[in-house]
Amino acid sequence: MTSEPARTPVQDPPADLARGLGGSHVDTHHHPLAADPGIHAGDRVHANARGHAVAFAAIATTLARRARKHSGD
Repeated sequence: MTSEPARTPVQDPPADLARGLGGSHVDTHHHPLAADPGIHAGDRVHANARGHAVAFAAIATTLARRARKHSGD
């Protein structure tokens, strides 16, 4: 079993762009549940309700961490 090599900002243009603009990037494509067929709609392209919940949780977690970082907590 081979693992994917660690990515650097140079290899992750969306994250690099977000950081450059002072924003946040949430990479749901590499989320542990990304390959779980239970998060996809019937077309296997779009998320179903569970998939949207997973994405929202990742987004909320990222924004909460950012808010704590900027509030000094």
